[in-house]
Amino acid sequence: MRLLSVFLLALFGCGGSLSDEQRRQLREAQEQQAIRKIPEADLLAEAFARGRTLAKLFQDRKPEALPLDSISNANQVVIRWHELDAFDALNIERQLIEAYVVAASTGSAIADNVQRLGADTLLYTMPVTRYRPDSVLEVKGMWSIRMATRNVVLGMKHN
Repeated sequence: MRLLSVFLLALFGCGGSLSDEQRRQLREAQEQQAIRKIPEADLLAEAFARGRTLAKLFQDRKPEALPLDSISNANQVVIRWHELDAFDALNIERQLIEAYVVAASTGSAIADNVQRLGADTLLYTMPVTRYRPDSVLEVKGMWSIRMATRNVVLGMKHN
């Protein structure tokens, strides 16, 4: 809102006539500042799609072989690899790893997941599994991608 106010103040201080480019910039600024109601399902679907797209970049690679900080910064997210005994994981991340392990041991389906972490963060997780020689499904660890809700909303295509 502040950027739009400064832009309008500068514009009207210069005589008030707008070029086509200035009109376009003004419209874009107004659209970005507009308040929109985003359905929760749409927000979570967008976070899920973003998480899945990022996870595909490093799905079959070793965590230590990846430039996670670069990928995180470029996509405005926090990407972490957590193994079963992760000491640096958030409590919810430890619970999710445990849930993936329990699901694997009972033969239940194991799938990636997205959920809210408070009002301003979304968490996408993707378990990494493998079958042991005795055909038992084992959870090796989990990718965790934390996204700011604001960034997800701003990146959504609005009608």
